[in-house]
Amino acid sequence: MLLLYSSFLLIILWTTRAIYRIFFHPLSRYPGSIVAIIFPSWYEWYWNYYHNGELLFEIEREHCRNGSIIRIGVNELHVNDPEIFQEMTKVGSKFTKDPHLYSFISFPGTSIGFIDPAGHRVRRQVLTPAFSPARVQELAPMIQSKITKLLNRFKNLSNPSNPQAVNIHAACKALTIDVISEIVLGQDFQCLDHPQFRNEFIERLHSAFSMGWTATAFPTLTNMSMMLPDWLSKAVFPLPILFFKEASLQLSWTFTPSLLR
Repeated sequence: MLLLYSSFLLIILWTTRAIYRIFFHPLSRYPGSIVAIIFPSWYEWYWNYYHNGELLFEIEREHCRNGSIIRIGVNELHVNDPEIFQEMTKVGSKFTKDPHLYSFISFPGTSIGFIDPAGHRVRRQVLTPAFSPARVQELAPMIQSKITKLLNRFKNLSNPSNPQAVNIHAACKALTIDVISEIVLGQDFQCLDHPQFRNEFIERLHSAFSMGWTATAFPTLTNMSMMLPDWLSKAVFPLPILFFKEASLQLSWTFTPSLLR
């Protein structure tokens, strides 16, 4: 009897919540998928897991049906209008990031994770010199050396006596990763030296990102996972942020003050 009574209360609670989300929520005036509004977690699971990452294409179809602003969750809107996007992201904008989302994809205090516009402004002032024309030009020899290495790899692989197939996508990605890793981390990942242009760090990163969508789809499960020891959490629920945390301990992070002179 207690089980029947509890089930009846849950049905009433679920129905009331669904009615509120559809008709009385502050975002109820925006069109969107009813399933996404009532079951946002399972909606994302259906398109990102069952349909292998097709959520962005489904969102595009929703835009075609319902216009440039659609509702894709209980408290989420998706905007497909350049003017609105520019207004949100222009210099001096007071539009802030969603702390709930960025707590899962970034560490506190990082440039990506900064929520406070004032704090982000200070961080941007510190990093701006690294992107000046003079500093960028200083990187040219390093970038040229890696391009030369890639071209030499192509030349060796195309040897008429023993020609070998080349995955151009992997090769170009390896070039990009080796350049970025040396600039940002001060450490060359040497993807260009690998026979298949691969790197363990990148392979593990891709594996983590393949499940990264679960962080926002199932926030309660994610919070529980974050409370577990890192080794157990990564095995059960491989969030990208946990991978970055481990990588930051394994890699020898190097600061390059010459970039910021």
